[in-house]
Amino acid sequence: SFYQYAFSSEDFREILVSSGFCVEAEYGMSQLYAFTYRFNLFGKIWDAFPLLSKLDVLFDRIPVMHNFARMRIYVARKK
Repeated sequence: SFYQYAFSSEDFREILVSSGFCVEAEYGMSQLYAFTYRFNLFGKIWDAFPLLSKLDVLFDRIPVMHNFARMRIYVARKK
């Protein structure tokens, strides 16, 4: 079996800071993709209209959607 631990954004940010990094920015990615797994109805809509995947780039730019992100990108520099 396979298990992958998912850090919360706060946990991962703390790991970076405690390792001597200064986090300058944080971005969420693939929010619409995450919705297909979290909400059954949204997944069905996604399957019925595959062109919705083109909207993913637009939704990635909406700040409130970052809470639903499937992946995160951190911009950090060593202190």
